[in-house]
Amino acid sequence: MKKLKKWKIKLLMLITIVMMATLISESRGIVSYAATTGTVTATSLNIREKASASSKKLGAVEKGTKVTISSETKDSKGDLWYKIKVTINGKSVTGYVSGAYVKKTTTSTSTFLRRTGIVNATSLNIRKTTSTSSTILAKVKKSTIVNVLDKKKVSGTEWYKVSLKVNGKTITGYVHKKYITLEATTVSSSTYTLGKLNTSSVPIYKTANTYDTKRGTLSKNQEVILLGTLTVNNVKWTKVKAKVDGTAITGYVQSSKITKVTSTASSTQNKKGVTSSKITSRRIASTLASSKGTLAKNTSVTVQATLTVNGSKWYKCTYKVDGETTTGYIPSSKVSFPDDAEFLASLSEFPTSYQSYLKKIHEEYPKWKFVAIKTGLDWNTVIEEESKVGRNTIQSNIPNGGTYGAPFSYLSTESGAYDWSKDKYTVMDGTNWFTANTDVIEYYMDPRNFLTSDKIFQFEALAYDSSQKSSVVSSILSGTFMSGNYSVVDSATGKTVKGNYTDTFMEAGKQAGASPYFLAARAKQELGVNGSGSVSGTYPGYEGFYNYFNIGANDSAGGGAIANGLKYAKTGTTYNRPWTNPYKAIIGGAEFISTSYIKKGQNTNYFQKFNVVDSPYYLHQYMTNVQAPTSEAKTTYNSYNSMGLLNETMVFYIPVYNNMPSKVCELPATKGNPNSYLKTLTVKNGSNNLALTPTFNYKTTSYTMVVPNSINSVAVNATAISSHASVTGTGTYTLEAGKTKTISIKCTAGNGTSTTYQLKITRLVK
Repeated sequence: MKKLKKWKIKLLMLITIVMMATLISESRGIVSYAATTGTVTATSLNIREKASASSKKLGAVEKGTKVTISSETKDSKGDLWYKIKVTINGKSVTGYVSGAYVKKTTTSTSTFLRRTGIVNATSLNIRKTTSTSSTILAKVKKSTIVNVLDKKKVSGTEWYKVSLKVNGKTITGYVHKKYITLEATTVSSSTYTLGKLNTSSVPIYKTANTYDTKRGTLSKNQEVILLGTLTVNNVKWTKVKAKVDGTAITGYVQSSKITKVTSTASSTQNKKGVTSSKITSRRIASTLASSKGTLAKNTSVTVQATLTVNGSKWYKCTYKVDGETTTGYIPSSKVSFPDDAEFLASLSEFPTSYQSYLKKIHEEYPKWKFVAIKTGLDWNTVIEEESKVGRNTIQSNIPNGGTYGAPFSYLSTESGAYDWSKDKYTVMDGTNWFTANTDVIEYYMDPRNFLTSDKIFQFEALAYDSSQKSSVVSSILSGTFMSGNYSVVDSATGKTVKGNYTDTFMEAGKQAGASPYFLAARAKQELGVNGSGSVSGTYPGYEGFYNYFNIGANDSAGGGAIANGLKYAKTGTTYNRPWTNPYKAIIGGAEFISTSYIKKGQNTNYFQKFNVVDSPYYLHQYMTNVQAPTSEAKTTYNSYNSMGLLNETMVFYIPVYNNMPSKVCELPATKGNPNSYLKTLTVKNGSNNLALTPTFNYKTTSYTMVVPNSINSVAVNATAISSHASVTGTGTYTLEAGKTKTISIKCTAGNGTSTTYQLKITRLVK
């Protein structure tokens, strides 16, 4: 081979240098990566041979075309270009397109999180590569702990890349995934206690794994809620709730960095207080803890324990949330102890509709105490039961033609209480006690109507109290036949029995455990100012017997109640019977009332009248007079007031019912007799009565009649059942042949209601 001339060799070397420089220039800035995809966004996008708009065009792709991107680069102007691969008309084309017109597809890549694992096979080979024929680097026994670095899938088999120390040397290799059990790095919440960090700059991780996401850094003495523990690679971790940058998060901290803190306490106190501002109660004594309810200012609380947590004082409290008693922890700075804290606590037990009345009474008499008796009974059921005929009565002389007593509108017209056909109210006791109207019963049973300083005494506790004074009893009995002494001959022994009424009531109260004030007021209510046959000692058939509380005096028409009560006083041996003198009757009667009522929970005048506390309910009621509790309350109030006792401590047991009406029940308006029915309706032609179809009945309001042509007029007459009603529409009516005459007769009751009766009379043509 001939040698090249020297100048030719130099020329070849120069050409080679230029070509290499060009290649280097073209490759500058190219970034290659695993192939990804993109979507064309331009209407039509040219594919170039090189990353330049002036380069040769290899083809074009339309908008929406999917392309495979293998690398990206920038041209001399700094514009982005993608090297793509796409199929056009069945032919694969590789070239460059402008990056401005291709949207890269975002793909998520899963990164294996380094973990700790435990060998679960009896013996496990660690191999150099992901192949069972690969070199064995080491053999490990069951329960050996390894670091799991990665996961790979080869020919359908999953492998873990692991590392561990063998004979002091770190070995890294591959094992089948199924022979490694990854240690758990999370745990379910199973505790809820308080802790604090005992060192600075403590990292909190997403899981119990230092290779996992670090969620923040906690400072020394920072509070955390301890939710559970677990051990990973022989290191104990704690699941915690903590605040990072003002946001509460859940994560994992190495347990050695935490010191437990006492954040709950046993109940050792019972002090009434109120919240001084709006505050959230906590599950444990930490502001980080979950809420146990938000309490408004002046919410009543009972402090049951005090504890100090990380320098802050807390109270363990009970309180009401939506009517339910709840326990939680409140900073002590948010609880105050005003003088009326106990009142506010008791007030919270009552429905809102009670509270304004009780507040007003409390302002006037701050020593009075109010106890809510939650009957658990439905209001509508209670009223339905108490409205049964004869169960509640009211006095009125009006049905008997008198002018005093309850108006007609207060009286029941239910079957058995009133006969519409005769305008007659059924007497339930004596001569003028009738069944009360349901609206009246609602009024007297609604406690809210009597939450005033004078009427509230129907709820006064009736138990004996050693502080009760004889002067009050004397005041109650003042002006009655019991204001002084008694002296009678005992009908059993023939001996004269003398005593003072006040002293006897005081002794009776003490022996029976009943308030002597109540006993005196009850006797006054039952017997009246001048007494009755129950205590005269001269009642026919029961001479020498006494019943100061009308025990057993069951209601009956004709006045038989007194006889029934004296029959009880005469027969039997319980309760100091027979009651043959005033002393025995008062002492024994007090014992009966206390045993039968007060000690069974019917410990107020209200509960003795309306038995809503001792099953069977609505029975075993001391009296039927629906107004009795209110009447006795006024007597008691007047006596206390005259003796200057209203500022003493008193306790009132006030009932609460389910589903009470939102508004306080009112008495019905005073109205006249309700009967608007006719007693008779007659049609006459001359002196001849003409037949009605159907036959007259006061409840039937529509009638017809056909008369012969010879009758050209009729006289219509009607009378009302009630003397309080008026009738219009009667008189003489002319009839036309072949036509029907419609006549309306209206009966208007004393209360303004009316019933219209219609009469259609047809006169025949011939």
